[in-house]
Amino acid sequence: MCRPHCTVFSHLAAGATLLMAAALVPVLASTGDPAYQVIEATALLAALGTATGIRRTDAFEPRFMAGLVSATLVTGTALCLLVGPPGSARVVEPDPSGALLLGLGLATPVLLALDSRARRTRRRSARRTYAL
Repeated sequence: MCRPHCTVFSHLAAGATLLMAAALVPVLASTGDPAYQVIEATALLAALGTATGIRRTDAFEPRFMAGLVSATLVTGTALCLLVGPPGSARVVEPDPSGALLLGLGLATPVLLALDSRARRTRRRSARRTYAL
């Protein structure tokens, strides 16, 4: 059942954040550096919590966290593709999970902005229940 704060864009943003978490699983499995594994595991847990928060509440915090998770993953993925993973001197070849992380990381803030606009429009057009 959809709550009153749900829009199509909030569903898509939560789904994109969940897909980012799923795309982190193969990256986490293929990483050999323990420090990098901790960073990736933290991003995975943050993405899962954020997707759940967007879906369950009408709060600013999960949406803000989705923006932070997206920015972190896009920056980290771009750095890995350009410079190489931490602790290695080689540049990695682009893989499907990296492309998926970049695409979803760039799409999530756009979906959240569209969600904010849709919720603002819905709030303005809602009938007021009390006389003011």
